Formats: sequence, C-alpha cells, structure tokens
Amino acid sequence: MKPNHILLALIILLFALSAFEVTAQPEIIANGSLEFCSDASVTLCVEPATYSAYLWNNGNTTSCITVTESGNYFPVMLDSNGNIDSSLVSSPATVIVHNPEPLIELYADCMLVLNATEFTDFQWYFLDTLVENATQSYFVLQGLSNPCCTYVVVTDSFGCSTSSYCVDFGYENCITSVGELIGDMVQVYPNPTNGLITIEARQDRMHEIIVIDMLGSQQGKFHVNGNQRVELDLNHYRNGVYMIEVILDDGRRGVQRLVVQH
Repeated sequence: MKPNHILLALIILLFALSAFEVTAQPEIIANGSLEFCSDASVTLCVEPATYSAYLWNNGNTTSCITVTESGNYFPVMLDSNGNIDSSLVSSPATVIVHNPEPLIELYADCMLVLNATEFTDFQWYFLDTLVENATQSYFVLQGLSNPCCTYVVVTDSFGCSTSSYCVDFGYENCITSVGELIGDMVQVYPNPTNGLITIEARQDRMHEIIVIDMLGSQQGKFHVNGNQRVELDLNHYRNGVYMIEVILDDGRRGVQRLVVQH
C-alpha cells in the first residue's frame, strides 16, 4: 500500500472512532437514602466531576452538596470549554425529610394531640420522666400534682420521632425539677370541689397558700401561721381549674391541681 493510501486509511479510522465515541452523561449520585428523618442528611454529587464550575439551585457552587431539607436539587455545570450543561435540571434529586410536629391542646383534664392521624405512636413525659402506659394520643391529667412541663414524643409511619413543646398551662411558677416536688406531702380535698376545701400538710407545717388560675394570675394568698391543716372557702371563685401552691415553713413548696365546680 502506498504511503498516501496508508495516511488516508488512518484518517478514515480516526474519524470512525470519534464518531462512535461515547461521552459520559452527568448524573446526581446520593451517598445514602433520599428519604430520612430530620436529624440526618444526604450528600449529593455530580458524576463525573470533570466540570470547571457548578451552580446548584440552592446556591451551592461545589460538585457535592449536603442536604438537610426536603426539596428538588439540581446543578447547572460549566465545562472546560465554557459550555453550559443544564441536562440535570430536568432530572433533579428529590429529597424527602420527615419532621413530625405534634400540635398540643389542653381540654379540661386532658392534653390532646390535634394532628394525631399523622403519627403511629405516642409516649407522654412529665418533667423528662416517662409516664407508664401513657401511649395514647391524649393524656388525662387527673391526679397529677404538678402539671408543669408535660410533653409527648410522637413517631410517624417512617419511624421518625420528635417531642412536642413543654406545656406548663400558663402557670407562672412552674416547678422545673422532680426534686422540688412535694405533692405527696400536701393533700387538697375534695377535688373537684363546690367551694369548701381542706388543705393538709402531712410532714411539715404550712407557711402560705397561693391560689393561681390557669392563666397564671394569682387569685388569692393566705398566711396560715404554721398550721398543718387549713380549710378555705372558694365559693366566690368561678368554675374552672386552679393551682393550689402550698409553701411550707422550711421553704419547700407543693402544687396541687384543683377543679372548682359549683
């Protein structure tokens, strides 16, 4: 074969190879699941990472981004020749983040999860202590000596859990630790009452009794001069729920919840 023919054959071969050359198409690769709970994240990367510049729709400019919120994520890239590649705009990575948010309301003696149908499991807590068998979408407060800081942990169908805010019912002097509770040392009866109640300190003498409504407003203050048993007439109080706070001579205090029903 003549040299010119060899050169022509090489040119034809190179042209044929270039015609069948496959250019790798970019794609978004995730390092884990695209659906997760709010305390997790996922990293999204463009592969191959051969571009000179990246601009994701969330404003990031790197080949990889870390995502913690639900949404569709895609980049626009710039190659080394200055060409814009927007092929991933039409095929974004869809991220779903589960963040359960229980809505709590107080109805008389019951705390209720308003959006209960969004969850599969419930567990109520009082001052960070698990309440045994309190696994319904509601929690009855009857007999709870200090209803401050009661909350629920909910779990959705994906298995993600979160807690509600801490409910203190507007009581302005909420006890914040179990060590402060002396509910078992103070008894208020009858409860509910139609007006006349008896307050009894079982292990110490009482110094002062304060009556507070559910909005946190003080409705009465009584100095009891070291008695262990006191009777109060609440006939002039409106029907409703009140907090009876008893301050003992040694400074400790107990809180009992009282329902007035005339």
